[in-house]
Amino acid sequence: MESCLKFLPNKSYNTFGLVVLTLFVSIGVVIIGIASDFDSKATLQCNPDKTLASDLSTRKYIETQCLLKYTQEFYLSLPLYALFVMNFGLVLVLSIIYAYLVKRRVEIFASPPNETAANNAEDESQPLSQAASDPMAHQSSRNYFVFTVYISHLIICRILPLVVFGALLLNSMNFPVHFLCQWPMNSKSTTTHVNVTQNTNFSIVDCTYPMGSKNEKVAATVITINFLFGTEACIELAYLLWSTWKNRTLLADVEFCCVYLLRKRKRIRKVIKNIREKALDDTFYLHDDFGEKHLSRRKLEEIYINVIIQTGRESTWTSRRRFKNRHETYEAHLQAPNHAIALSETADLFKLTAGFGKNGTKTILVVGRPGIGKTLLTKKILHEWQQQSCDFWHGKIVILIQFRTFNHGRTSLREMLEYAVGLDMSMADFNCTYEHLCLTPSDFVLIFDGLDELKVDYNKPFAEKSVNIPSKVEDVLQIFKQLVKGKLLPGVTVLTTSRPTAEHIYKELSFDREVEILGFHEEQIKDYVEKFCRNDIDKSTKLWNDIKQSPELFSLSYIPVNCYIICLTLKESIDTAESKEGVGQGFQSDVPILTITELYKRAIKILLFRHHVNYKDKPIPKDYLITKLPEQFQNDLNKLKEIARNGMIEDQLVFEFKSGDELADCGIINQLDDKRRNIFSFLHLTLQEFLAAQHVVDDMDNVESFLAEHIHNPRWHLVIQFVAGLIGDKIRELEEERSSTERSTQLTKDERIIERICTRFHDMMPREAKIKDHDNTLFVIKCVHEMQDVGTMELITPFGCEDDSEKYNEFHLERLTIVPVESIALFAFLGYIKHLHTLSITNCMIKHFAFFELTKLLQKENEIADLDNALWNENCKVTRLRINSSSLTADNAKYLSDALTSNNCKLTALNINFNQVRDEGAKYLSDALKSSNCKLTALDIRFNGLTDEGAKYLSDALRTDNCKLTTLDIRANDLTDEGANYLSDTLKSGNCKLTALDISFSGLTDEGAKYLSDALKSGNCKLTALDINCNGLKDEGAKYLSDALRSDNCKLTELKIGANTLTKKGAKYLSDALKSDNCKLTELDIGWNTLTKKGAKYLSDALKSDNCKLTALDISHNELTNEGAKYLSDVLKSDNCKLTALDISHNELTNEGAKYLSDFLKSDNCKVTVLDINHNELTDEGAKCLSDALKSDNCKLTALDISHNELTNEGAKYLSDVLKSDNCKLTALNIRGNRLTDKGANCLSDALKSDNCKLTVLDISWNKLTDEGAKYLSDALNSDNCKLTELDISTNGLTDEGAKYLSDALKSDNCKVIGIKYI
Repeated sequence: MESCLKFLPNKSYNTFGLVVLTLFVSIGVVIIGIASDFDSKATLQCNPDKTLASDLSTRKYIETQCLLKYTQEFYLSLPLYALFVMNFGLVLVLSIIYAYLVKRRVEIFASPPNETAANNAEDESQPLSQAASDPMAHQSSRNYFVFTVYISHLIICRILPLVVFGALLLNSMNFPVHFLCQWPMNSKSTTTHVNVTQNTNFSIVDCTYPMGSKNEKVAATVITINFLFGTEACIELAYLLWSTWKNRTLLADVEFCCVYLLRKRKRIRKVIKNIREKALDDTFYLHDDFGEKHLSRRKLEEIYINVIIQTGRESTWTSRRRFKNRHETYEAHLQAPNHAIALSETADLFKLTAGFGKNGTKTILVVGRPGIGKTLLTKKILHEWQQQSCDFWHGKIVILIQFRTFNHGRTSLREMLEYAVGLDMSMADFNCTYEHLCLTPSDFVLIFDGLDELKVDYNKPFAEKSVNIPSKVEDVLQIFKQLVKGKLLPGVTVLTTSRPTAEHIYKELSFDREVEILGFHEEQIKDYVEKFCRNDIDKSTKLWNDIKQSPELFSLSYIPVNCYIICLTLKESIDTAESKEGVGQGFQSDVPILTITELYKRAIKILLFRHHVNYKDKPIPKDYLITKLPEQFQNDLNKLKEIARNGMIEDQLVFEFKSGDELADCGIINQLDDKRRNIFSFLHLTLQEFLAAQHVVDDMDNVESFLAEHIHNPRWHLVIQFVAGLIGDKIRELEEERSSTERSTQLTKDERIIERICTRFHDMMPREAKIKDHDNTLFVIKCVHEMQDVGTMELITPFGCEDDSEKYNEFHLERLTIVPVESIALFAFLGYIKHLHTLSITNCMIKHFAFFELTKLLQKENEIADLDNALWNENCKVTRLRINSSSLTADNAKYLSDALTSNNCKLTALNINFNQVRDEGAKYLSDALKSSNCKLTALDIRFNGLTDEGAKYLSDALRTDNCKLTTLDIRANDLTDEGANYLSDTLKSGNCKLTALDISFSGLTDEGAKYLSDALKSGNCKLTALDINCNGLKDEGAKYLSDALRSDNCKLTELKIGANTLTKKGAKYLSDALKSDNCKLTELDIGWNTLTKKGAKYLSDALKSDNCKLTALDISHNELTNEGAKYLSDVLKSDNCKLTALDISHNELTNEGAKYLSDFLKSDNCKVTVLDINHNELTDEGAKCLSDALKSDNCKLTALDISHNELTNEGAKYLSDVLKSDNCKLTALNIRGNRLTDKGANCLSDALKSDNCKLTVLDISWNKLTDEGAKYLSDALNSDNCKLTELDISTNGLTDEGAKYLSDALKSDNCKVIGIKYI
């Protein structure tokens, strides 16, 4: 039996299990041998009566027979030793079966047979298993096969057999030594007793079984052994079940095999705990300058402030994306989608959210600009894992890898793991972790920091390669891509941080989640300042006040690294100022920091004086911030400038220095953790960019060529912005030099270069007064603002109408994302535009602080006391402001409110539609309207989510004597009848000056109309125009309004009541009102109702009345037929009818209706000049009828819209003929959406060439014209007789050839067209 153990795969059991099984089998062999020996010696010694056994042979016969009876009575069917063979053999055979069943699976996780040395030493490297060597081939390592089989084997192979055989032996272990054998008596001796009892037929033979006691002892021994080994199996079973209940990872094949069977390592949970406990403390400490005497060592949580993180990236592919290698600079503040959610803790980045699979997010991209806090975020994640701050981290292993460490060439994922940040693992722990990663990647979170810092050779052919083994050496980018795509270590969680500089890399990859770090908001900035100053409350208060009171500093502080430098610089400036004799005003006594150039100039000095190896612990000069650098510092700085610029050119962020190089300890660069080389990087890329800019400006002769080469490359934009700031310093130096010495008026070489640079900035500005998202205009403005030079700012603002009395000068901002650092420059620039009256901001994303800068433009005093005030010069006279669809909120409305209450604000018209002002914002605006300083007369606040409460706030303001508002557009909000009641009460007030009110697209019913009607009857009401379109008014509501129109107090001249549910009954009410002598209505819009022909008759009756003053009527969308047109035709012939404009579009008129219209146009009494008959059922015959009318001398029509009917070329010919007529007065013709072809275009072209044709506007779009039709029209445009100024030929079949015809025509001296659409 022992030889069978040779066939047992040893790795299927752990050492203890193998010893137990071997011991069990060995004991079994011994016992079986003993039992077999006992069985061979088993004899029954009997002492029969001589009457029974008279001779020896008979005695032997009796003993044999009695032994058989003994065996039958006390033995089972098998000998005892055979039972023992079954007892021990069955366990062995079943164990072998189990072992072979799991053998192949276990060997996957075992070490290769040729690499077994020293695998028991914990501090030495252990060979990897087959599964770890090729994880893709063994992806099922997470299933529970081996554990399940092992548990089954314990029950089936150990517990059940031992219990069954133990019970069997227990019941049959009675082997008595004394045995009374019944033996039948022979016939001779028994005949006389045959009729006695039955016993008299047998004789009792007294026998002795010497082996009985020994067999009992052997059986008892086997039972005991079964009990002991069965108990051991039960204990092991209980232990495993308890262990897996406490830690389910033990169920997995990889964990069960490696930890329990192979005993290769400790449980992964213990390994993880060991790794966490050994995490390097320095990783979670910040060694930095916090403005104290010496460098400070602070815990991460003591200084870390949770940045604002939002899920999602900008939802639109903006034109900025067209640049290759897009560089993250301050202007590239990515637009977060409206549904973005701020994350409160780092674990939320990985947790399951709606829209993701059942396993949650596995790949996460974190994007952020320089200094926004990406690296600190990765360390914060590592720290939260190390502290196990939430349940999510339990059982996880977080590994932080920095891309910049692997710019030396090809590597493997295994090597990258060896250089993980902050983890101090022994080789044994590393191998264990690595193998666990290979086999159970879902337990790991791999954090890759700084994708943008990975150096990629784009000149080298790059082909996608498969990397499915972590030990395979390949390009770092290849390894990373395979991880993100799930082809390498499927199931592993990957988080990557990057600047948008690396967009060309990550845009090709698909991430489960993309998030954006937005930096600090106001509260975070304040918290950071407090933590920066630790317990110094007075100093933190001073710093915070300086930052808060300076828009420039405040806007820069939302980027954490800027916030750090600002705090460091301000604290140093305050300390310096306080240490000066006679200076007690702190930082405010120094030159203010208005630009990032000034900020980084100071920061460089602070870093050098505090951290340079040759200046540590030396007293720092009190005026070091405003004096020149010592020669040694300047020499080192010059070297760093060259390194910085070359690094920018070569896209290099990591540099190698020799040991002992002083530059390594200058305080501006930072040594990176690398076991192989002395590699360094600048403390931050922005410092490298600033030094590169200094290197550019040091060579003034080549600044122009540098700008020409890099101005359109966003990767260099921050460098160029720094260059502009340094050139501004140069300008001031040259001006000071010129003023201090007597020099000729001739410009120096540097002055000429600077003049050409400023001219270049001027030439880059658009020729139109508009800034859109697809150009570099905003960047140029930022650069010029960075210069802080009044002359240059004046140079780039050539916009403005010299005669501002003729028209408003408008400036447009469209589709921009205006972040704080940009807003200062932008609104300073706008303040320099001459005669700026109207500012339009459309579809822009304006961040919170930017609105504050906008309000400064609206209320700044007209003084030029210093450079700051110069940027808000007296030419700024903005009276009209439009902010449409630009994320204006209630908080932003407060800024506008503050501006409106300023005496300097000249704003008279404010349009803030399509925003999110809501009731709270309405309250702020209401407060402003109550101010005597507020000059606002027109307010458009539609589409802003206002409710009745918002209407109440505005109503309260309108009732005040100070309120000057005459026009209010509050349509498309959530107003109900209650809101109408508030407005009605206001209109009754003697103080209310409102003359025009638009409350359309609201939720008003007839009750709301009653409230407004009551107001219109009031003698105090000054309303002349009311738009109540698109509400829920019925005929009763029309009756209320009709009653008001008949009132002598009602001053209404314009009423729009379209798109309600009025019928012919409502038309009758209005008709009765129009007949009243008191009714002053001149314009009525009653379109989009269901008046039908009967309603048209009522209105016709009113138009005949001498009292009716109506000049414009819109009766479109009312199901009018030809009969309705007849009613109108009859009345338009009346001398009393004063109608000049009629809109009868979108009805059911046919050619017959056109004939009726033609009849009234021919009448001498008809005064109609504008007729809209589009979207009816007219054909060429209808066009002929109208043409006949247009030829009449009586016809006064100047504008005709006959679009979207059924006209063909024949209809175009009729119209062409009439246009040639001397009587035709038509100047505008809309014939779009018909069925005209090139032939029709030829007809119209002939008319346009006629001297009699007066047409200036022609819309022939949406027809069937081709290039030939465009040629005909082009010929007309070349004619001296053609008076056309606007032409729309879009949405036809034109090609480039047709466009060329039109283009050539526009170049003609005869062509008068100023507006054309042909696309």
